Amino acid sequence: MKLILWFRPLALVCVLISMLVYLISTMDLMLGVLVLPLTLAGWFLTERIKGFAVPTWLINSVILLTVVYALHRGLTRGIDVELISSFMIWIQVVKMYDRKSARDLAQLITMSVFLLIAAVLTSNTLFVGLLLIPAIMLLVFSSTLFQLYAGVERTAGRVPNAADLARCIVSRNATRSFFATVLFVSIAGTVIAFGVFVLAPRGLASKAFGQWSSPALGSARVTGFSDQVRLGTGGLISESHAIVMDMTVNDRVGNNLGALDRVFYLRGAVLDEYEDGKWTRSDAPTNAAASISLPLDRWFTVGPPSSDRGFSIEQTITMRNASSRREHIFSLWRPHLVKYLQPGRLWASVRSDGVMEHEGNKGRFQYVVRSVIPVAGVATPNSGHSLSDTFAVPGVREHALGVLQEAGINLNDQSIEASPERIASILEQYLQNNFSYTLNILTAPSRRDPVEWFLNDEQQGHCEYFASALAGMSKSLGIQARVVTGFVAAEYIPSTRRYIIRASNAHAWVEIRNSVGIWERYDPTPSTVFDELHKPSLNLAGRLRRWFDSLEYVWASSVVAFDSESQKRLFGSSFFTGDSIGDNPRSEDGSVQSGSIQVFLEASRNGLVVFIVAGILLTGFVMALKLIKKLNPSFSLRSNRNLDHPPFFIEMLSRLTHMGLAKPDAIPPLVHARHIQTQHPDIAQAIRTICNFYYAQRFGMQSLTRDQHAQIRELLDTIHQPYATTRG
Repeated sequence: MKLILWFRPLALVCVLISMLVYLISTMDLMLGVLVLPLTLAGWFLTERIKGFAVPTWLINSVILLTVVYALHRGLTRGIDVELISSFMIWIQVVKMYDRKSARDLAQLITMSVFLLIAAVLTSNTLFVGLLLIPAIMLLVFSSTLFQLYAGVERTAGRVPNAADLARCIVSRNATRSFFATVLFVSIAGTVIAFGVFVLAPRGLASKAFGQWSSPALGSARVTGFSDQVRLGTGGLISESHAIVMDMTVNDRVGNNLGALDRVFYLRGAVLDEYEDGKWTRSDAPTNAAASISLPLDRWFTVGPPSSDRGFSIEQTITMRNASSRREHIFSLWRPHLVKYLQPGRLWASVRSDGVMEHEGNKGRFQYVVRSVIPVAGVATPNSGHSLSDTFAVPGVREHALGVLQEAGINLNDQSIEASPERIASILEQYLQNNFSYTLNILTAPSRRDPVEWFLNDEQQGHCEYFASALAGMSKSLGIQARVVTGFVAAEYIPSTRRYIIRASNAHAWVEIRNSVGIWERYDPTPSTVFDELHKPSLNLAGRLRRWFDSLEYVWASSVVAFDSESQKRLFGSSFFTGDSIGDNPRSEDGSVQSGSIQVFLEASRNGLVVFIVAGILLTGFVMALKLIKKLNPSFSLRSNRNLDHPPFFIEMLSRLTHMGLAKPDAIPPLVHARHIQTQHPDIAQAIRTICNFYYAQRFGMQSLTRDQHAQIRELLDTIHQPYATTRG
């Protein structure tokens, strides 16, 4: 088998698959479209076209420019995983256009290893994890095969060509030994990695790598959510199926409330001020929120306490791609208690509108919220309700009055009193039944307000336009209304009893304060379109996607979420006596306030346990091999090094040893012959001739004749003769 011929193509495969895994982890398709064809083109030009190579000075110049750009970006924007990974990718692309020695190929394989590490630091998805398995196996195989290829290159004294590699035919026994070595390295590495994963203290990576150690459980670039509504721009419009959050919903006694036909609205931002087609919050977040660093697993009050008029509901939410910067977190109306399952800071709304924001490590973030769902009381007339114009956009109030007049309500007649909830229901149904939904981003003509233009002329738009129109008409009639942006949880997975929320589930709706002072939700988006947008598809593709999502949830909850509590459940609470490293209290500058010595001792102890367990496993493996060898002396994982050698070659090596000219193991016989050429020219010539017969028989599969065996015997006597003369 010409095993050595696999190395150069495998090096290319390692480079391509590492690039592919990293690009999938970042969802950077544009970079992939650019670098993958360039990589293949460079390999084809240098490997398939004889004599082609880009001048060395040009290669070095491009590499220098790449280094300068990386340094400039690192100094201006900071060093992160994306910068280092992009730098390595472009270095790999450039080196594809150069002649590649064994050293160059080893550099490409090494950079491929770092790209896989970068992929793990970027994304924790099941798909990335599955791709890592063949990628790592290929890297182990290529790294082991590199040793053979490098030996051929050292023997030839140059980059071996196809003819050089074709002559290096590896025997069956050597091939079996090679694959046994690869298998042993893979198993040993897997055992050690498993031991480190299970026993290493949680939070250690966050101290060593900072924000690099919190990879997202999915795409870190697509969420769909926006804390502002700007009509005519992208806003919440997203058709991406990337999963943003997972959520389980329970009642106050722990019963799961999820169902295939039940929909929940997760509130993120509350917007009550409108100007020039843009909805924002009426007060600055810094003035409307109190910041606190939450301890783990402790409830914190963020809203008014529950009462008999409300229903307590608990949500456990896992954000798959939280940002390290301050951002909104989500809950059902209205949050009363919140508990962090990972460290971070919380900003809670002072005015109790349910707005919460989080700041902490990026990537996977999990928290629990207990909310109070208001129960609407009996609607009563609100005689003190003001009909003043609070939405200063010409044409909107007139449009709303016309809609109500068609429904039999004349607000200009002071003898008729209508409740805010009745007015809101009429306006909601009007928008649902008379307007069309479209995902196209619409822009109002110049000097036209987007809401007025949508109501009077266009009459089609997406959820932001529907919500803006309902809130605008309500406010123009003096009714307190606000636009809410967040997500719709409509995709329930019975097997895992939880909802998955995708980027395409981002949504905007309206909350209106009714006559008894309770804010009620109204969604003017047409119900048929709502179901099509947010409820899961029942076709084969939708079912397969949900099946894979269920597998990924098991991966996330069992592997990605493996923490100190999981360690205690697995080994017992007495084994891990201290808190995890990530749970130690910290000051504002991030330094550990207490327990530093305990953290060090715990890390040292657990690290020692990892290596002891790995050592015990490897020792047991070696002892098992010895026991098998004792019971079956003929058993061996690799063939005897002399079994493939013909007797005359073994005798030649023995005679050289007796003469004090023993051939070192790392030096081929022909190279050894050159080393002794000056002092023993006859012996060197005999070695070369015997080696020619040896190679012809072993690698050329030729049978030696009787005359050739006789010639070999004479050559062996030549090697022996100086020794005999010296002894005499």
